[in-house]
Amino acid sequence: MVLRTLSFQGDAFGSETMKNLILKFLKQYYWIYDYGDRQGLLGAYHSEACFSLFIPFNPQDPASSLATYFRYSRNMKTCKGPNLRAHLLKHTKPDIVDFLSVLPRTQHDLNSFLVDVCVQTEKMLCFSVNGLFKEAPTRTPTHPGLNYIHICLPRDIPGDRTQATVIKVPDIFMK
Repeated sequence: MVLRTLSFQGDAFGSETMKNLILKFLKQYYWIYDYGDRQGLLGAYHSEACFSLFIPFNPQDPASSLATYFRYSRNMKTCKGPNLRAHLLKHTKPDIVDFLSVLPRTQHDLNSFLVDVCVQTEKMLCFSVNGLFKEAPTRTPTHPGLNYIHICLPRDIPGDRTQATVIKVPDIFMK
């Protein structure tokens, strides 16, 4: 992961201040996610955060490198039964981080990220991130694409005093 000043093409941040805030968050989050102990991400999630993973690919495709993720996918087309769908929806920050910790090691290519600020108010920031990643330390090719949606709340929301309060829903790996 490159920790230099990132210059993304086609991004919609709204302002230079917002761009710097989001880029700082992305660098810190994905540094921990890719290279650190993912338990360090606990502070990034709100106590009532929700998370799900969606993989739009055919699990019978032996060539797909996303097969590892498919069993965790909450794809409504392939995930049969309400109990399984409920089980795959993570409801608290410890559950989310524990889940993230069992996923394969990755390397996100921050230079490939395209960021779009969808909503910005005094009480919420919602932005999407599109980009590339690959599993590490294997030499598998980079996956064709991913889309993360982050919903961020200010630190001073009552009831939660985390360092950076973030709800991240959902992570979508696109084929």
